[in-house]
Amino acid sequence: ASVSKLFEPFYYLSYYEGFLPSFISIQPSDKWTIMGYASLVFLAVVLLFAERKKHRSLKIGFVVTTIILLIPLLGKIMHGMSYVSNRWVWGYSMLVCFIATTVVPSLLNVTRKTLMIITGAVVIVGAYLFIFTKTSSKGAIISSVVLFITALLIYAIYRINISYKAKSYVKFVSKLILVFVTMLSVCVNAKFLYSSNTQNYLGVFNDKGMALEDLVDTTHAKAASYVEDDSGFYRFDENRISNKVMRNSAVLNENHSVSSFYSLTNGNIFQYMLETANNIYCDSIIDGLDNRTMLETLAGVKYFVTTESGKITKPFGFDSKAKTRKSVENYKVYQNSNALGLGYTYDKYISRSDYENMTAVERQQALMQGVVLDDDTDFVESAEPTYNHQTVPYAIEEDENVVVENGKFTVKKAGSEITLKFNGKTSCETYLYFHNLEFESVDPVSIYSDDEWEELSEYEQKQHETSKKYWTHEGRASLDCKCDDVSNYAYVCNPYFQWYAGKKDYIINFVYSNEARDTITIKFSQQGYYTFDEMSVVCQPMDKYISQASKLGENQLENIVTDTNTISGDITVDKDKILCLAVPYSSGWTAYVDGKKAEVKRANTMFMGLELTEGSHKIRFEYQTPGLKTGALATCSGLGVFAVLIILLEIYYRNKSRKSRKIKN
Repeated sequence: ASVSKLFEPFYYLSYYEGFLPSFISIQPSDKWTIMGYASLVFLAVVLLFAERKKHRSLKIGFVVTTIILLIPLLGKIMHGMSYVSNRWVWGYSMLVCFIATTVVPSLLNVTRKTLMIITGAVVIVGAYLFIFTKTSSKGAIISSVVLFITALLIYAIYRINISYKAKSYVKFVSKLILVFVTMLSVCVNAKFLYSSNTQNYLGVFNDKGMALEDLVDTTHAKAASYVEDDSGFYRFDENRISNKVMRNSAVLNENHSVSSFYSLTNGNIFQYMLETANNIYCDSIIDGLDNRTMLETLAGVKYFVTTESGKITKPFGFDSKAKTRKSVENYKVYQNSNALGLGYTYDKYISRSDYENMTAVERQQALMQGVVLDDDTDFVESAEPTYNHQTVPYAIEEDENVVVENGKFTVKKAGSEITLKFNGKTSCETYLYFHNLEFESVDPVSIYSDDEWEELSEYEQKQHETSKKYWTHEGRASLDCKCDDVSNYAYVCNPYFQWYAGKKDYIINFVYSNEARDTITIKFSQQGYYTFDEMSVVCQPMDKYISQASKLGENQLENIVTDTNTISGDITVDKDKILCLAVPYSSGWTAYVDGKKAEVKRANTMFMGLELTEGSHKIRFEYQTPGLKTGALATCSGLGVFAVLIILLEIYYRNKSRKSRKIKN
C-alpha cells in the first residue's frame, strides 16, 4: 500500500542561514548539500553577476540550480521523487567550477571596479557570519579569513599590474598568487573536513585492509558459519537488543540471516513485519525479529548469535550452546531446541479476513496453529486459534515534563521519562505493546498551554522563543525502554520522516524470563505528542509453543538443495497438508510437485505455500525474475530500432553527400 509523506514547502531557517557559510567552507550540512568551495570560486560567482552583458547562460544556470538547492520539493524531484535529498550537488559543483575557470582569468588584469566589488563581497560575508554566528562553524569563520586574505592578494595583483606593467614576469607572479590562494583555501577546507579535531571525515572509514575483516571475520555471521555438523540449510539471528546488527554480513559469509538492508526489499516481508508489529521502522532495513521466539522459529531460525559481554538476551528455547569447529572471540552461538526447517507443514488454515481482525500479539500465536492464506480453501480444515497471553494492569509514574492523558503523552522536554509499574508473570516473554502509536513533533512554544506558559519565567520564555526560530518538524523519535535489566528501543516515525512507511503498531520485546518482571521505563528522545489507541503490558507464556512447534515439524522438507534460482527437496506427509516454505513469496517462483507444475500460494503473508496430498513427494521451486523476458525483449527491440535508425541515417547522409558532389561537378 502507498504511504503519504509530508514535507515543508521550505527548509528550516537554519538551513538557509547556513547556506552561504557552507558555500565557502566545509561545515556540517543537511540534505546532502555539501559544497565547501575555495575562496576564489566564491569571488568568481560574484564577479560573474557584476559583468552585466556577459555569460548569460552561466548566470541562468547558477540561479536555477541554486533555487533547486533551496526548495525541498525540487530536491525530492532531483532524487527521483523518493525523498528530499541534494545528492545531485556534484552537478552544481561542476557548474560552479566551470564559472570559476571562466571568470578567474580576468583577475590577472584586475581593475579598480573589480576591487570595489570584491571588497564589498568580503565585507558582506564578514558581516553575515558575525550576525549569524549560530549557523556558522569555526571552519566558516576561518574560511572568511582566507577570503579576506584572497582579497588582499588580489589587491596586490592590482598594484603589481600598475607598478610593473611593462615587466614580463607580472602575469607569472599574478598566476602564482592565484594558485597560492586556491591552495590555501583547499588546505583549510581539508583541515576541517579530515582532521580528528573537527569533522573527522576519515573516521567514517575503516583502516586500510580492515574493511573486509570487519564485515567477515568479526561478525555474528562468521560465528554462525562455524557451526559443526550442520551441513543443511539454516538461518541465524543476532542479538539486536544488546549489539549493533551487521546487516548483509551473512551474504559475505555464505550463510543465511534474518537481517538485511536492501532498497528493493520484497514488499511481502515488510507487510509481515507490520502485521506482527515487529520492531523495525523502515521498509528497506530489517534488523532481525527482535528476539521474539515464535517469529524466530517460524522463519526457520536455528541459531542465535550473541556476544559474551553484557546481558545475554536470547529467545526462549535457545538454551544449548552449539558446537562450533572454530571459535570467534567474544561470540557465542546458541541452538534452537524447537527449530523448524526451511519447509514445515500445516494441517489447518486461517483466512485472511480472520487474520486481519486479530491483534499483533494474537497473530503470532495464530501462525503457530494454522497457515494464513489469501483465499479460502477446502483442502485442509479451518483453524480456530486459541491464545494464552495475558495483559496485565499497570500504574504510571509521571515525570514533571510529561503530561499523561488518556491515549496521549505530551512530552515537553526531550529525554523525559515515565515508568510503568506492574505485576508480571513468570516464565514468559514480556512485551510493551502499542496499537496505532503516532508521534507529532511540536515547537518549543506551542507544547505549553496558556496557563503553563504564564508560569514560565521571562528568561525561559525567551529561550523557548529563540529555539522555535530554528525549530523544524522531527520525523522520527525513539522510545528507549528498559524492563528490569533488559533494554530495548523502538523508532516511532511520522510522514515527515523521509523513509516513513506507515508503521503504527509496535511490540517491544524484553525477552523470556523465568522471573516475573515488574517495571518498564520509557525515555522519549523528542518533545511532542505521542498518541495511541492502546498501550499494554503483555505477558506471553511459552507452555503451548513447544507442542505447537513440534506439530509443525512433524512433516518437514528434507534433503534440501539450494542452488541458483532453485530449491528442491523431499517430503512425506501423513495426511493432506500445506507446505510452508520459509522463503519470501514472489510471483517469479514456479513450483513442481513430483515433476508436475503446482500453484504457489502466498502463505503467512511473506512465505510460500504448496498443497500436498498424503504420501511422499519430490518438491522443486524455480525462480525467474518477474518481467525478465519482457524486459529482455523490449531491450532487444530497442537496440534493433536504434540500429535501423543508424543505418537509415548513414544512407541518408551518403545520398546527400553524393548529390552535393554531383551539383559541384
